[in-house]
Amino acid sequence: MSRNAFEADLDTLIGFHARRSTGLEFLAAVEWACGELSTAGYATRLETVPMGTGTTRKLVADRPGTGEQRELVIVAAHVDSVNSRGGPSSPAPGADDNASGSAGVLAIGRALADHTGTHDLRLILLAGRSRACSAAATTSPACPRSSATASVR
Repeated sequence: MSRNAFEADLDTLIGFHARRSTGLEFLAAVEWACGELSTAGYATRLETVPMGTGTTRKLVADRPGTGEQRELVIVAAHVDSVNSRGGPSSPAPGADDNASGSAGVLAIGRALADHTGTHDLRLILLAGRSRACSAAATTSPACPRSSATASVR
C-alpha cells in the first residue's frame, strides 16, 4: 500500500466538501471512487438505493476469487459526512468521518487488485453512515452469495 496514494485519495474525498447522502458532492465522490476501482480492474456498478424520502447511490466493486469453494469477503465504508450544526449544504469534509475509511477501502482495493485470491472480494462504498452491510448489499451477479464470510468496516 502507498501512503502517498492513501493521502491523495483522502485529500480528494475531503475536497467533496458537503458529502450528504443525497447531495451532488456525495454522488460525485462515489462516481470518482467508481472510476478509481474500475481502473484497478474491478467489476464496478453504482446502485440506486432508498434513503429517507429520496434515493442515493452505492458503489459495489467485485473481484472474483479462484477457489472451488469460494467465500465472500467484504470491505466497506460509508462515504457520506454531515455537518449537524451547519445544515445539509454546509461544508462537512469529514476526514475522520469517514473519508479515511473510504480511502482505506480504495487502498485495500488497489493492494489486492493483482492478487489472485481464493475468495471473492467485494468493496462497497455506501451512504447511511453506520449502516452495516446487509445480505441485500452482499449479493450480485458477479459474486452471488447470500451472506459474507468476513466483513471489514
